[in-house]
Amino acid sequence: MLEPFLNREIILHYFILPDDLLANFPSTGETFNVHKQLLYDNSSLFAEFFREMGPNQLITLKGENPNSFKLFITYLYSEQVPGVPVNANVIAQATRLKDLCQLYTMGEKYTFTPKFLNKVIDRIQDGFAITRKVPEPPLIQNIYKHTKNKASKLREFCVACVLFYLRSKDCEYSILAIVLLSSSQALLYLVSLLPNAY
Repeated sequence: MLEPFLNREIILHYFILPDDLLANFPSTGETFNVHKQLLYDNSSLFAEFFREMGPNQLITLKGENPNSFKLFITYLYSEQVPGVPVNANVIAQATRLKDLCQLYTMGEKYTFTPKFLNKVIDRIQDGFAITRKVPEPPLIQNIYKHTKNKASKLREFCVACVLFYLRSKDCEYSILAIVLLSSSQALLYLVSLLPNAY
């Protein structure tokens, strides 16, 4: 089972050097340099932060997963979102899926570009296809908790997975009940789609 999203923080140091930003993860002690322009170009919220900030100020991103932010940094420099490794063990695959889901929710929160969000959701869909699983109830619950946009593609993906699972021969209704009861918003959205699902 995937663990819930962890409550961590990332501190971004905006230095005197106009092009560099330091991403500091207090929970792990890791530090990464990021070019400010890349963040500026890929997030309208970061762009707004940078327009309003002076040198030597901090931006704290509360509740963000350092592993997810590292995936974002990878994207900034390569325009590729790392996916779920096919040959990895089950735990590594589940961890990457959780990190990708957290990356997507972070992307919605900080208004990352639609191009980026589309690449992340593609990797999430591919990851669940690779693992031959659907999102588990704790993950769905956390996705609904951390995505405020009711039109979130990640929310829609979760509902589509539940609908797919409903129609499969492997459907265990006790698991389905847990999924539906884990989020009233997911249940309401699913019910609204049912007339169109068949």
